[in-house]
Amino acid sequence: MSKATHFCAGIFLRRELDGKYQILGATSSRFPNEVKLPGGTNENAPWEDADQTFVREFSEETGITPVSFLTVHTEAARGHAKHFMFCREVNGQFNGPKTVKEPDGDEITIKFWDLAQFNRQLFENHRTAFMKACIVLRGVDETFSKFYPEICERLDRGY
Repeated sequence: MSKATHFCAGIFLRRELDGKYQILGATSSRFPNEVKLPGGTNENAPWEDADQTFVREFSEETGITPVSFLTVHTEAARGHAKHFMFCREVNGQFNGPKTVKEPDGDEITIKFWDLAQFNRQLFENHRTAFMKACIVLRGVDETFSKFYPEICERLDRGY
């Protein structure tokens, strides 16, 4: 008996010298103005649990391997579960931008985005997970509110 299909995506941030954050985001040739979190499904690997799918998919798309991560959001969606992980530690380095051609012909481009710009162009289906990661950041970084007032306003309104 195979496990249920699930989608897993990752939230990976790096902090710049000026204290601001950049986040890995993916755009597709089909929807170039929407940014999504990198990830994928276990459709071709039904034996995987969500953590295994996340590590495999995130590694394939970015070239970096999550070592320590926290699930920040899980939800049901059209017959499958969606899991969003917040990377705490990774092995490797992202050498991007990187473009991947999907079997269906779609081209996915992954690159680091300024956190504020990412927030403005974020695919709405990934919003809740992103905001939950921002709650974590705001809780551990006292400068977060100074750099990202628009995100903090949205957090305070319940996103």
